[in-house]
Amino acid sequence: MVIAVNTRLLLANRLTGLGHYTREILKQMVLSHPEHVFIFLFDRPYNSEFIFAENVIPVIVSPQARAAPLYLTWFDFSIPKVLKKYNPDVFISMDNFTSLRMKIPNLLIIHDLAYLHYPEHMDWLHRWYIRRYTPRFIAHATLIGTVSEATKEDIITQFNVPPEKVCITSLGLNEGIQKVTDKVEINTFHKELNISWPYFLHVGTFQPRKNIAGLIKAYTLYRQSHTSDTKLVLTGDKGWRNKLMKEALASSPYRADIILLGYQNNQALSYLLCGARALFLVSLFEGFGMPIIEAQKCGCPVVASDVSSMPEAAGDAALLVNPHNTVAIAAAMFRMDSEPELRQELIKKGYLNAAKYSWKTSGEKMWQMIEQIAKSKK
Repeated sequence: MVIAVNTRLLLANRLTGLGHYTREILKQMVLSHPEHVFIFLFDRPYNSEFIFAENVIPVIVSPQARAAPLYLTWFDFSIPKVLKKYNPDVFISMDNFTSLRMKIPNLLIIHDLAYLHYPEHMDWLHRWYIRRYTPRFIAHATLIGTVSEATKEDIITQFNVPPEKVCITSLGLNEGIQKVTDKVEINTFHKELNISWPYFLHVGTFQPRKNIAGLIKAYTLYRQSHTSDTKLVLTGDKGWRNKLMKEALASSPYRADIILLGYQNNQALSYLLCGARALFLVSLFEGFGMPIIEAQKCGCPVVASDVSSMPEAAGDAALLVNPHNTVAIAAAMFRMDSEPELRQELIKKGYLNAAKYSWKTSGEKMWQMIEQIAKSKK
């Protein structure tokens, strides 16, 4: 079988959540099925680290697709033209978009429908493209994969999709995320970044949906209400529409204790999580919430939003808060600072919850979907 895959988000040293998902699941499938050929479709020069075995054929497809007009060109004109040479049996698109002009059976992975719930958090062109084409992508897909029960139900409800057409692949823990027990190593890393204990941590792209402005406001409220030297460390790539975040930063009298880090690789995230007093993921919406289980793996207590998929990801191993309520978030900060017994309870439960997630299982589930698609073709 020849399997073509959209791998445009496999970017060395710049893997977002979708990129990690793409890498880890494809790695499992490629290594587990050497008898099949995988065509990896990149939109720019690729790194050899993503060519997992000899049964992978990398192909660069122009143009680089990072904006709505270029999405159309890349998916609907460039990919079908390139793939005529390979005649694939199945096409997989891992990042919410797909090709409407491709006639072969296809598997579409949809990570979330945030654009329906928070459309104001996107620029108008991106929003226009997603609103216009997502219903068509869903109708065109042979099968749809997603990462949580919450997103599956959202897809079924919003688009009246038969439940049997939507499957959950689940997720695993990203390579390199691990519990670090050597305190000297952790201390050395923190000194290099000029970070001192104690601190709360946020992991995620700086964009409105992550509610970083709300987190900063809650932190300011907490510091105003209690005597504390706990800092707030924010790590992640710059996203879009960061005006509210910048305003919250500028207006906080504790700006000096709010540390902005850029993108950090998984080894660095492990050090940060192992040193943090707690992870705060108080997003307004998440398709899953990968930092939750990453923190749990590292023995870091978690405070997460009580909306969308985050309670599902956290299990019973997080303190849940209303992301719209800065008072509630500030109260959770106080509890993380003042209740070591609660933190230890969350750490213990977190280890158990994180152990449920495996990329091997995720790869097997996706392979089952591919086999189902292949059988339907016959």
